[in-house]
Amino acid sequence: MPGSDPTAMLREHLTTGGTPDLNRDLREEDRDRARGIRRALRPPRRQIVATGDAQLSWESETSRRALALALEHGVALLAPDVPVADRLVLNDSVRRCTRRCPEGMAVAILTSTVYRSDGGQRAKSELLLISLGGEPGEPVAADGERPVNEETTR
Repeated sequence: MPGSDPTAMLREHLTTGGTPDLNRDLREEDRDRARGIRRALRPPRRQIVATGDAQLSWESETSRRALALALEHGVALLAPDVPVADRLVLNDSVRRCTRRCPEGMAVAILTSTVYRSDGGQRAKSELLLISLGGEPGEPVAADGERPVNEETTR
C-alpha cells in the first residue's frame, strides 16, 4: 500500500487481530527497514510523553496525558526510560498495558531495548497509543471483555 497512512495501517492491523508487539516483528526485518518503519510510525515530539516510571498504569497522570494526546491527534507515544535494574518490571507492565488497553484505544509496542548511557545501562520501551475514535474509557482485556476491577464490581 504505497502512500498509505502508517497509523491507519497499524490501526487496521491491531483491530483485526494483529500482534501488538511490533518490536518483535521488526527484529526480523532488515535493520534499516525496521528503523524506517519505526520512524514512520513515531508521532511528532509534541505527541510523545516520556516517563521514568517502570510501573505503567492507565490510571497514572502520565498515561492519561498520553491518552489525551492520542485522542486529540489520533496517535501518541508513551516512552518509559528507566535504569536497567527496573527492566523486568517495565517489560511486565508494558505487556499488561497492551493486554488491557482503554476502550477506544489500540496499543502497540514499538520499541523495547536496553542501551548504554553516561549514567549506566538503561531500559526503554515505546508504546504507541492509537485512538479508535471516541473517549478513552476503562481498560478492556485483549479478548474485548472488561476485566474485573479489583475495587468495584461493575
